[in-house]
Amino acid sequence: MAGMLLMTGDTVNIMSLIGLIMPMGLVTRNAILLVDYAKVLRGRGMDRTEAVITAGRTRLRPILMTTLAMIFGMLPLALGIGAGAEERAPMARAVVGGLVTSTFLTLLVVPVVYTLLDDVGNRVRQKWEGKRQARAVAAALCFLAVVSGVFVPAAGAGDTDAVEVLTLEEALRTAVVSNRDVGKAMELRTSLEGKYVEERAAALPQFLATAEALRAWDGIQTVFGAPPGSDRFTAEVGVSQPIYSSGAVSAGIRAAVKGLATADDQLRIVRQAVFRDVYAAFHNILLWRELNRIATEDRAQKARHLDEARKKYAVGTGTDYDVLAAEVALQNAAPEVVRTENLVRVSRERLRFLLGSDRKAVDAKGDLSAVVGDPPGYDEAFAVAVNHRPELSDLRNRQGVARELLGIARAGNRPRLDFRGALGWQEVDFGIVDVSEKTWSAGVFASWPLFDGFRTRGRVAQAGSDVRTLRIEEAKLLDAIALEVRDAVNAVREAGEIVNALTGTVGQAERLLAMAEKGFEYGVKTRLDVDDAQINRTRALGSLARARRDYLVAGAGLLHAMGTLGDEIPPAAPRESTFRPAGSPVGIVQEVLGGRPALP
Repeated sequence: MAGMLLMTGDTVNIMSLIGLIMPMGLVTRNAILLVDYAKVLRGRGMDRTEAVITAGRTRLRPILMTTLAMIFGMLPLALGIGAGAEERAPMARAVVGGLVTSTFLTLLVVPVVYTLLDDVGNRVRQKWEGKRQARAVAAALCFLAVVSGVFVPAAGAGDTDAVEVLTLEEALRTAVVSNRDVGKAMELRTSLEGKYVEERAAALPQFLATAEALRAWDGIQTVFGAPPGSDRFTAEVGVSQPIYSSGAVSAGIRAAVKGLATADDQLRIVRQAVFRDVYAAFHNILLWRELNRIATEDRAQKARHLDEARKKYAVGTGTDYDVLAAEVALQNAAPEVVRTENLVRVSRERLRFLLGSDRKAVDAKGDLSAVVGDPPGYDEAFAVAVNHRPELSDLRNRQGVARELLGIARAGNRPRLDFRGALGWQEVDFGIVDVSEKTWSAGVFASWPLFDGFRTRGRVAQAGSDVRTLRIEEAKLLDAIALEVRDAVNAVREAGEIVNALTGTVGQAERLLAMAEKGFEYGVKTRLDVDDAQINRTRALGSLARARRDYLVAGAGLLHAMGTLGDEIPPAAPRESTFRPAGSPVGIVQEVLGGRPALP
């Protein structure tokens, strides 16, 4: 800024000082942009020097754009164009000079200062962390020395004895019995059975017993020469039976039957969802176990290479570089082993959660071998899905419930006929006379709402809207199932093709590794060739394991999309104990006499 004022012959006055203040915000923002992006790149794993250079290259354009925009905006004032421009020109010239200087400072000096301050911070941090780690290690050693006698024996308490090893079929059968979502769906059936009993009761005779003991006192009775007090005792048993309800009672029973059928559909929906999750969790365990085996073999092989490198170095046929390279390769192989071991544990916990096991750990028994076959065609799979998907059956049963509710709503302003009867005993004591006799009554009662303020009309409109809404949902569900089936068929086909393509690659990768190791032994291959062959073999084995897992899980997904997943697995309760509603009045009477359904 001072150089620009010197070049133009301006003095340091109030306007030039204003020009000194104006660029500060822009200069500060440019520096923040540069340093912040460098820190972001370092957070992504980039080296500090490379991060600073990359940030400078990336932020160069926006910094130049904003700086040049402000410079060009100040040029008319700096050139003194217009009336009274001589007064404002020092401000503009100070701004232009400050921006030019600060831009170079931002791009050159700020990165250098950032690296210097980062070095100082690292030295201070290392000294502080070293002291703190030493104190933490000392405290940890003391703690372990105190509690080792308590916890070390417990570590060898035979944890493997508590592991339940299951095949896929055993895991599916266990899920049917113990999964909490399945148990919740079964409780829903119990609730709907209670609803069916409630609606069925409307068609059955209702018996009501009543009793009454009344003491009355009326002083006016003395005027007529009668005792003022009287006692009344009554006991009565009444019965009521609907004769004609315009279809409301029968519609309620049919709606309850349809609702009970939705419980079976919901149970199938939950079962198939649980089976799909169990399939995925079970094969995830097998996948990560296979990848852990591959990683362990790779680490063992790198350990053998390290031993060979040390032997060659000892006899003078190898270099310290070969030993160091083998040590680094062995250390790089360890994280993959740890990661896959942890993923195996996580997958086992996931399977245990799906099986509803609270205490015992579970493990999977089997392998990822799969026979690749041609999936069914889309049209065939969709036809099976339309007939077997429990979601469609559930929606259609809900439509049946909605239609019956529509019938009940229409019966709201129609005639109704009921029978009512009573048989009882009554005793009246007037003080001077005591009378007791049997009583009875019987009659037929008719009712017909002539005008209810259009309440029935409103209920019919609501019920009709529910029916139409469910029809729209059915069409929407069919579209979703068609898309799901198409995706599932494509996923199975794709996974099968990948498995077939990778099956021969593993044998070739193993041959390539053997040839590279033999060539390295004879001196015609380099360590880089051996490392490349090892990487190719590990990738081929891992890719094949993942492809087989994807194929098996995709097959389960296709069965789920078709609605046939787990049909061969029997339900938790025998089918004979499942209550099925009667379809006739005689059957309803037999249900009542037999105490069915058996509610808790």
